[in-house]
Amino acid sequence: MFQEQIFDQLCIDAWRAELSRDRALSAARIIINLAVLHQGSLVADFGCGVGLISLALAKNGMHVFGIDRSGAAIAEAEKVALPQCVFLESDWQDCVLPEPVDCAFFWFTSLCAGRERDLQALQVARRSLKDNGVLLLETRHWDRMIRQFQCRSERRSGVLTLIELHSYNPLTGFQETEEIYSTGGTTIRRQYHTRRYTFPEPGESHEI
Repeated sequence: MFQEQIFDQLCIDAWRAELSRDRALSAARIIINLAVLHQGSLVADFGCGVGLISLALAKNGMHVFGIDRSGAAIAEAEKVALPQCVFLESDWQDCVLPEPVDCAFFWFTSLCAGRERDLQALQVARRSLKDNGVLLLETRHWDRMIRQFQCRSERRSGVLTLIELHSYNPLTGFQETEEIYSTGGTTIRRQYHTRRYTFPEPGESHEI
């Protein structure tokens, strides 16, 4: 059974030292240019996490709906929210935006649950758009992933250490990760799977 990554407070704290506002500003500029957004444009950030891209877009004059299923991430996002940011704790299938948007996007590996659930997410995002709205997806150049695959990663944030052990099956397109959190003499282990899409990838087409 597919296990999604848990973006709880433990995960957020482990990644905190690597959360880059410069990276978010760069992503916001790309999104604004690709979707031809302007002051007052309505944008939906699906899988917004702690809201860094949403905040960067808001600082550029956009009105943003940030959507994430993690209550911990939404709570973090609301700490820095501007008036033009609205953060919603919601899974894809249950998400209904207050009004149609000019642009909806999935960034920073937020579309990775597997073909069926990701297709549902795309359908929800497509329904959220205005008639001339733009849907953007970021895949992080995963067509190069096999050549650059890292089996182990480690990050530290204060007294918290996170070690991740990765394996990848190119036939199924799934990466399996074991997380090992260590803090204050306590160790927590858990696993999750990530669907990593390559381009181009064989398979049937779908109408969204």
